[in-house]
Amino acid sequence: MAKPDRQQSPEIRRSEQAVQNWSFDEVYKVLSTVGLAEYANALYRLQADSDGNLKVNIASGTVDVDTTGLATETKQDDIITELQTIVPQTDALTDTQLRATPVSVSGTVTANLGTLNGAATAANQQTDALTDTELRATPVPVSGTVTATPTGTQNVDVTANTIGLATAANQLPDGHNVTVDNGIGAAAVPIQDGGNSITVDGTVAATQSGTWTEANSAAIKTAVETIDNAISGSEMQVDVVGALPAGTNNIGDVDVASAVSSSLDHGSNRDIDTTAEQITSTSFACKFGVTVKADITNTGIIYVGNSDVTAGTTASTDGFPLSAGETLTLEVNNPNLLYAIASANNQIIYWTAV
Repeated sequence: MAKPDRQQSPEIRRSEQAVQNWSFDEVYKVLSTVGLAEYANALYRLQADSDGNLKVNIASGTVDVDTTGLATETKQDDIITELQTIVPQTDALTDTQLRATPVSVSGTVTANLGTLNGAATAANQQTDALTDTELRATPVPVSGTVTATPTGTQNVDVTANTIGLATAANQLPDGHNVTVDNGIGAAAVPIQDGGNSITVDGTVAATQSGTWTEANSAAIKTAVETIDNAISGSEMQVDVVGALPAGTNNIGDVDVASAVSSSLDHGSNRDIDTTAEQITSTSFACKFGVTVKADITNTGIIYVGNSDVTAGTTASTDGFPLSAGETLTLEVNNPNLLYAIASANNQIIYWTAV
């Protein structure tokens, strides 16, 4: 900013002010207040241009002026443009315009109701009695008790609810089964069968009346007496009709002749390996069974069973284990039914069939 003329003395003399008439207010005839600015402990008068604007000299850079709230030219133009877009309302508002935005009204509002349709006016009152047609057209609910006085002949249309009635359509056909569900303690249900027989499923509790006769009572009496005659004390007497035949005949289940066998067969298998195989292919009819024994020099375990025997690997097919020197007797009728498998190759087993 350029330095204005410097006022050396704070006092202003009127003679100096008179000389500088631009500082004297001719309207009010008083000395005007001179704008001063302080710089470096000295006062300076502020200068204005011919339009009355404050002179500002920007030596370098820019000056930012906060125009917030200032009536700038741009803001004036915006206000003018906005005012020009406002169209004055010269006619009455329509119903749609009034309904679109509610208008608050204070004070008293007088409404012109016009013609009222359906209002309870004197003209809309029913002054005479309703006709039969009017009554039938729209049912009128009636509460309380209605007393009717009929005159002449009255025709009444009755629609009967035939559900459960013993009409011809509700009768059961011939041969139809009937289930009677009578609760406990209820009255007895009489059955008229017309002299025919009645078939009853289940148990029937009968109360004896008079004498009952069993048709087979005579035969039952004879059978009971026969059994009674055969019993002496607590033992049943048995009569042998004929003599026992001589020789080797059996008496009932007592097989005395077969108690001792007259023949036997035996052998060995000296190569039982880790695959199931038949102990012997020899067919021999046994009476008592077959006994097998593992050789005392065996290093593995022999498992005895059916043709699907396994060596301790499957619970459902594992055979009976025989260590070295152990024996097993099986009540089978042929030695060729037995199979064996070993935990090691070249195991030996002996068998005897009786």
